[in-house]
Amino acid sequence: MVKIAAWHFAYDGLLSAELLAGLDQAVEQERWGEYLAELPADDRMWVAEEGEIVGFARTGPSPHPDLPEATGEVHGLYVDPGRIGTGRGRALFGHATADLVARSFAPIVVWHFVGNERAARFYEHAGFRLDGAIRTSEFGVDEVRRRFDP
Repeated sequence: MVKIAAWHFAYDGLLSAELLAGLDQAVEQERWGEYLAELPADDRMWVAEEGEIVGFARTGPSPHPDLPEATGEVHGLYVDPGRIGTGRGRALFGHATADLVARSFAPIVVWHFVGNERAARFYEHAGFRLDGAIRTSEFGVDEVRRRFDP
């Protein structure tokens, strides 16, 4: 499963070893099935396939009250670790953000864990700049927000 492999690759050393070891494919499949069955009308799930799912991105309105009402958010972007560096993530992220812009969402934001330098470089390269917002995630790790104004 892409999510589990991507989390192990991206978050080793950022999230607890216990949390990562506890990720269970059956549980994840059930959670994702429930999420997709109840997907809000303005949310999108973008999937990259190469005979199998190799990446995905979730987008929709941003729920953060400190941002303008029409703000869009990339709620998650994950690519199979074996395909990192192939352009698959850039293409998927570009498609997801282009769809938000086409649906008149602006600005667009994304959050990432403090210390995830790979994500920081990726989003910076895509034109997303830190906007000063920081929060503690449900996993106890701080996240920073990046913003793009199309």
